[in-house]
Amino acid sequence: MDLLASDAADLPQVEPPSDLDGAGVLDRLIASYGAEPVRTRAPAVQRPAGEFFFDPMGPNLVVQGWSVFPQTRGERRGPALIDGRGLAWKPFAERLPTDRDVRWWAIQAPSHNVAAIMGRPPAARSLSTST
Repeated sequence: MDLLASDAADLPQVEPPSDLDGAGVLDRLIASYGAEPVRTRAPAVQRPAGEFFFDPMGPNLVVQGWSVFPQTRGERRGPALIDGRGLAWKPFAERLPTDRDVRWWAIQAPSHNVAAIMGRPPAARSLSTST
C-alpha cells in the first residue's frame, strides 16, 4: 500500500497510545500491516547538555503515576535548583507532585535528568535516569 498516495480513510486505524511505551505503539502499527517487528539492541545514548529531557518526560511520567523531580546532571547529582534553592523532593515520596509543580519545574529545569522516587519513607530513595 502506498501510504503517501492513499486517502486517509484507507489508512489502517491505530489506537492512540495510552502509555509511554513507544515500542508497544510501534509494534501494534507493524502488526496492523501483518509484519513482525525486528529487535535490535540500541546503543546507550548520552544526551548532550542543553537538550530537553525533564521537559517533556517529567510531566508525562507524573500523568502515568510516577513521582518524579528534576535532577542536576554531572558527577554530583542532586535536586534541581527551583526558585533559587534546591528542590525538597521528600514530600513527593508520600504524594505525586501537582501538574502545576511539574510544569513549573519543567520551565526552570527543562534539560535536567528525571529522578523517580521509589518506596515510602523511611525507605524512600531517589532513582536517577542517567542521560
